[in-house]
Amino acid sequence: MKIRKFNRDLLLQLLALLSVFFLFTITLMPTPTIAQDIAELEEKEVEREEDFLQQLLLDIPETTDNPSHIITFVDPSDDNSGIELGIDEGDFEQISSPYTLPALSIGQHELTFKFVDKYGSPQILKKELIVIPRPPIMNSPLFEEGILKLSGTGLSNSDLVLILSSGKNISVEETIIDTEGNWEIAINRDELNEGVYTFSAFTRRNGYASNLSESLTFEVGESVNNTSINNEKEIYFSFKDLSWEDIGSIITKNTDLGLLVGGAFILGFIICLLITSLIKGSIDNKTIKNFEKKMQQTKKDNKELTLKEKLSQGVENKEEKKVDNKGKKKSKTDKILTKMDFLKDYKKFDPDDKEGEEKDNIQVKVTSKS
Repeated sequence: MKIRKFNRDLLLQLLALLSVFFLFTITLMPTPTIAQDIAELEEKEVEREEDFLQQLLLDIPETTDNPSHIITFVDPSDDNSGIELGIDEGDFEQISSPYTLPALSIGQHELTFKFVDKYGSPQILKKELIVIPRPPIMNSPLFEEGILKLSGTGLSNSDLVLILSSGKNISVEETIIDTEGNWEIAINRDELNEGVYTFSAFTRRNGYASNLSESLTFEVGESVNNTSINNEKEIYFSFKDLSWEDIGSIITKNTDLGLLVGGAFILGFIICLLITSLIKGSIDNKTIKNFEKKMQQTKKDNKELTLKEKLSQGVENKEEKKVDNKGKKKSKTDKILTKMDFLKDYKKFDPDDKEGEEKDNIQVKVTSKS
């Protein structure tokens, strides 16, 4: 009996503990409604931030290797109340666009903007900016006494990670950039197999790494110890060293180059045809316009009259003729004739006889028309 009672008490205690644990778990477990509310709040916060960025016309990158990054913005308020900026835990200060950030240290920074929105309400916008180191600068590789020397410059007192690859083989070398910003890595020639090598590097400080630098390529072989492909200072080229055989060989081995040259030639030929056609068309249009202008002028000078115009013109000519006749008649009536004029025009009515004496009984009739 005691054993059964003991087991029953133990079972009851276990059930009580399980009940408490179950209730505790249910209490701490977020319900679907709470989780949905949190998601909606986060979505609204994102929309609010996008709206503020749109009002300010502010574009801040997530990361930059420029510690003095320049930001531009506008004041959305109607009364031009201005924009205030606080960096990390610093005080707020009035800023104007464009604004150059102070030299920020490597790492994450919080930018807090205070402004008045377009609705006249004061708002606060927070943006995070991560400043990373700048990529290092690498010099051309050098071989000296069987040792490959890789060097360059970078952020002082930071770590430099060099990545050296050849085919499928990749090796990593690390060093520290000194206080003057110089670094150097030496690799024994015996550790390098023959082949083409590509190397690039990045700097690292306070746990933040820079972007990769531009890669350089060199070849290791028996006769060629160092051939830099991407170093512009050591590339020399002259057209006089090329022959037609070399050009043909280059185009044959590089079909893409041949297609590029052929495409450029065809494109240039088409452009020349278009330009020539446009010039010729412009000249033809100018000639046609001049010819049409002359034809229109000729038509105006030799305009064919309609029957109505001809009749009206005839009436006008008659009226002008009448006017002229009236003028002539008037001039005739106004004209005073002498005896000599009269005798000159009317000899058959001459009252003198053959001997020059006047005839007797001469009858003269004078008529006139008004």
